[in-house]
Amino acid sequence: MDNGALAPSGYVELLLAIVAGKETSESDRLALATFLAGDYPGNIAHRAAAYLGDRALIESMLIQAPELRELLASYQRRIEQQGAVSDAEAITFFVEFSNYFDLVDDFSQGRVIVGVTRVKKDSPSDMTIRRSPGSVKGWAMELTVSGHGDYHCLRQDFISSPGDIVLLSPDAFYEHKRHADCEQWDHYWSYFFPDHRLTEWMQWPEVGSGIYKLHLGEQPLAIIKSLFESGFDESLRPRRYLEPLLLNYVENILIRCCDQLSQQEEVAVDSRVAAAMQFMVEHLHQASTIDEIASVAGLSKTQLSILFKKHCGCSVMAWREERRMAHASQLLAQTNEQVQEVALKVGYEDPLYFSRVFSRLVGYSPRQYRKLLKQEK
Repeated sequence: MDNGALAPSGYVELLLAIVAGKETSESDRLALATFLAGDYPGNIAHRAAAYLGDRALIESMLIQAPELRELLASYQRRIEQQGAVSDAEAITFFVEFSNYFDLVDDFSQGRVIVGVTRVKKDSPSDMTIRRSPGSVKGWAMELTVSGHGDYHCLRQDFISSPGDIVLLSPDAFYEHKRHADCEQWDHYWSYFFPDHRLTEWMQWPEVGSGIYKLHLGEQPLAIIKSLFESGFDESLRPRRYLEPLLLNYVENILIRCCDQLSQQEEVAVDSRVAAAMQFMVEHLHQASTIDEIASVAGLSKTQLSILFKKHCGCSVMAWREERRMAHASQLLAQTNEQVQEVALKVGYEDPLYFSRVFSRLVGYSPRQYRKLLKQEK
């Protein structure tokens, strides 16, 4: 089969054959993965092709996600009735399917990944990536090199422009996608698991719950871009010590970012502010007052408020509210608990007030958010 000549509708049939367990070749799967991931330096098509060939993983997904089985069955019926699907229908199908197949932890298997994603308008990759706290175990780092990314988080929405690098923790709540005003968004990225050495180089300005961002000058951008490029070039040459080599590239990038920060305003979090943060995280369900939190930090209420605003860009209570809503989104995503139970676990006795706060910060009501997640699984 000359998969290079297939139209998008042909790739739908190929994917349905793979999921159905029909025999397909490695070249078939690579052609499909290249169609989905893009054919450009730094894409992850080869890793994705191996992923598509993992029969046990696919069967596990089908068991865990009945909605996915229904999605596949509906397109199979459509093909049988119509003879084929249109290219527009095919792209819609791949966007919907990708929401189920975005299992980054399984994909990485605890390893470092370095790559680039090119999000073109109306392509299979043109989708919203949505994360709630705890949905992944590793950290992500994303450098915009062209176009613009549209990020939504609890504290604010922001647009990532060329030279902006964003650090996303496993505790982050966020959505991101190609900004509607650009035809294409290219961003280099790495997915990794930091040890104690790396964490000291990750004290970036916080722009949202578990989200950190800085802008690179022209020279640091050129250097860091070349480090990403070297990293994904190395990924194509399997070797015994590939993992520590890729982690070394990540370390180098983080150190270069620290150099950039050292020329800007000092952002290291004051230990007393850190103590207040830790106390609030450990007591999210309690109605601790600002005086109690300040006492833990060894500061007056006024001193804590000033320091907190300086280091975090928001008030103490606004920061706690963000963490509460982030944890609530995790509970809504990972449990079947009722909204009122979720509200109590994050410190709200009034479920209606909790729903108003959640809607204001997240953009959806708790029930809408849970329904949205179920539609994507």
